Amino acid sequence: MKVSVIVPNYNHEKFLKRRIESILTQTYEDFEIIILDDCSTDESREIIEFYRSNPKISEIIFNETNSGSVFRQWLKGLQIAKGELIWMAESDDWCENNFLEVLVNGIEKNPACVVAFSQSYCIGNNNEIKWQSRHPKPEYIKGNFFFKERLVYGCTIFNASMAIFKKEAALRVPAELTKFKLCGDWFFWINIVRHGDVFISDKVLNYYRRADNSLTEKAYATGYNFIEELNMFQLIKAQKKERVSIINDSVFNRYNSFQRRKNKFSQKEARLVFDAFYHFSGGYFLFKILLLNKRINLLVRKIRLRIKVTFQNSRPSKLKPLEDRLFNSCS
Repeated sequence: MKVSVIVPNYNHEKFLKRRIESILTQTYEDFEIIILDDCSTDESREIIEFYRSNPKISEIIFNETNSGSVFRQWLKGLQIAKGELIWMAESDDWCENNFLEVLVNGIEKNPACVVAFSQSYCIGNNNEIKWQSRHPKPEYIKGNFFFKERLVYGCTIFNASMAIFKKEAALRVPAELTKFKLCGDWFFWINIVRHGDVFISDKVLNYYRRADNSLTEKAYATGYNFIEELNMFQLIKAQKKERVSIINDSVFNRYNSFQRRKNKFSQKEARLVFDAFYHFSGGYFLFKILLLNKRINLLVRKIRLRIKVTFQNSRPSKLKPLEDRLFNSCS
């Protein structure tokens, strides 16, 4: 099963050699490499040209002008790719040499699987490990369950380099992907998992670089991440593929997160985020109704859970079946 490894690069001369070498030394060998340079202004071209004669390199493209979006580069790479599986190997990351072997094997064992991902180390400016993701054991999860239990609340596949996916599913992702600067990957994975299962490896095989001055860090520092997340959920809601209540649950979750952080933003930044929440629901009053509804539902669930636990702990065991029937009849 051939893999197309797409390496989108922009001004990562410092990291590019390590990235390419970590691909070339993979224990799984049935792959091609496509390098896309988005008009870098550093010495990236010289490093890329050094590898041109390598038999694994199938395509090198240097843009004459910057595309303005890494997700445009993703789409370009998908159109060129010959493999059944795709790996977006971001140019400032690197990986263990069995990365492809583990994830390809995970997909091959389950024909319904459309995406597989490993755990990852998050690396700082000086290659120090900031944190790492964890998963207790390797497992397969249905795509719709993965969405409503995990992906809807956050971009669980938080780094493109940690995953591989089926090309046929990726080609069905809407072109609105390119509208995003920050949330394009989240939008991408939501649309991918609709088409099959997800394989999660417990192995930490990827090294994800997140510099202190990155676009992501700047977005979180100003609250812009909330604005783009809400724009993304507008598109997801408009697709009418999932229940609106699930999407609203995520928006409610994001609002609570914003409330915890809003004092870190300027008055202008906070106002822009508030306006984005109101716009999502169709206005101030409709958003307040959404909040009220979610808070009431949350309170009711807590009360019902407390009542059930109290009944189970305070009654003789022979009465519990009757209490369960009474409780379920009120559900």
